[in-house]
Amino acid sequence: MADAGYGGVAFVGDLPGRWHQRLHETAAAMATVPLPAAIVLGNHDGPTAAEVLAEALCVDWLDAARLERARSELIASLGPIRELAWSWTTLGDVVVLGARPHAMGRRLSFPRWLATRGIVTEDHAVDALVEAGRAAPAGPLLVLAHNGPSGLGDDGRAPWSLPWGGDLGDRDLRRALTALRGLRPGPIAVVAGHVHRRVGDGRRWLAEFDGLLAVNVARFPRHEQRGDGVVAHHVALEVADGRWVAEARQVPLNAGRGRSDG
Repeated sequence: MADAGYGGVAFVGDLPGRWHQRLHETAAAMATVPLPAAIVLGNHDGPTAAEVLAEALCVDWLDAARLERARSELIASLGPIRELAWSWTTLGDVVVLGARPHAMGRRLSFPRWLATRGIVTEDHAVDALVEAGRAAPAGPLLVLAHNGPSGLGDDGRAPWSLPWGGDLGDRDLRRALTALRGLRPGPIAVVAGHVHRRVGDGRRWLAEFDGLLAVNVARFPRHEQRGDGVVAHHVALEVADGRWVAEARQVPLNAGRGRSDG
């Protein structure tokens, strides 16, 4: 990646496998990326599998103190990668603003933990992100989230919708983006994952609204066998002619590696 001329790397979270295996192993590998990097943690980055299931059912079954300890341990494994939560950093000349971590859609996910951060209502979540954006320096803005914003469609092929239909985007994120558009000059993009786009399923991964670009980078599989080697999928973003542009790219990994589970 350093040879490709990138100024930094942004991760949208959900590091472990399906059953939460290899979390710290993955984080340690990510920590070796030879570029400035930032991350927003996903719903699988700290909560247990049982807690994620309970949250999917809108049941408050989270040990907030345990999650805070798990977060601290994971952040330590990530090394130099900057964890963002209602906060900002810079990657090159880009301002990266981190949205609400562990987001799953439907509601303010894991409310017991959010309450320890002073986030009890949707208005609290909106205000926290807007104030962080207000404090950030001028420049192209990349809002880094785990789940994407609401209002981009509910037809099952929208970037953040349920496969059978229904908008799964986060309302607080959409509201904050609208406020930031009015506060900050210059291009704004929001990048998130959470809702996976399977190759060939027709799900849209790009959307534009209110002069902003929204990018869903969650593609499955992320790694694919090509000949004798493996290629890895990622999305490159840059500002060209005053606007954000996203391009899906594949880069070769070590020749001879077996197929990854994505």
